[in-house]
Formats: sequence, C-alpha cells, structure tokens
Amino acid sequence: DGWNFAFQWKFAIDIEDRYNPVNFNVQPYIGNLLVRRSDKELNVRITKVEPDVTRKRFYVILETQESFPLERIDNANMQSYNLSLDVHLESQRSSVTSVRPVKNILKFPAIKPKVEEPKAAEVQPTLSPLPAQSAEGGQGQGPALPAPTDGNE
Repeated sequence: DGWNFAFQWKFAIDIEDRYNPVNFNVQPYIGNLLVRRSDKELNVRITKVEPDVTRKRFYVILETQESFPLERIDNANMQSYNLSLDVHLESQRSSVTSVRPVKNILKFPAIKPKVEEPKAAEVQPTLSPLPAQSAEGGQGQGPALPAPTDGNE
C-alpha cells in the first residue's frame, strides 16, 4: 500500500580515561541492549558503531526492527523509552576489557492503532416462508399429517 519507515537514533558514548586508555582500533562489543518503558519493549538493533579518536568517543546507531506506515506515525506525541546497554572496551595498554554500563532516554513517536476500514455488510435476501398446502387444499396452514391408525390396518 505505502512506504514503511524504521526509526534510527545516533548517539555518542564519550570515553575519557587517562589511566586506562581505550583502543579505538578495536570495535567495542555492545551487550544487554534494552529499550523499554514500563508497559512495552521496543525491539532495536545496532546498525553501526563509529569510532571518533580525536574526540575520544564512539557513535552508536540504533534502528527499530519493526517498520511503520507513515499515516500511523504520530510525531506530535513523543514517548520516552529507557535505554540501557553495556559497552565492552578493550584497553590500549593491554588486552584487558572493561565494561561500561550506559543508560539514557530515547524519544519515540507514538504509533496510532490500526484503523480497519468498515467492510460493506453482506446483504442476504430475506426469504418469506412459502404457504403450506393442507390435504383439503387450505392455505397458510402447516403440512398435512397422515391420519392416525389403530394398528389393524
């Protein structure tokens, strides 16, 4: 019918550690990724992690796994989701890996519920009952029943 859209977020994780400098030549492992609020979890995936050595940070790009039609996206009503993840960083001086927990808030547009278009009700013709004929030829009565027998016939 139309185009569907996934949502992306790009955020920076600042890493400044004089005593244990990070090796920016090694891609960090990101685990325990969770985006949720009290009543709903949002399924996201990491699409890219870019190092910025001069600023001592990594840029992380997240994307929703589900896509949504444009007419259902309500960007006038933003909803807050809690973001949490663990970043595993390798040290520049040794092969030691340190884990840094990251927590933040992501804003996500509200998604309008699906509106099902009313289907045209199938109109079935109403049938009027046919008049029944009796043995005497009368109309409007039930079907004629056989006369009772006494069992000797």
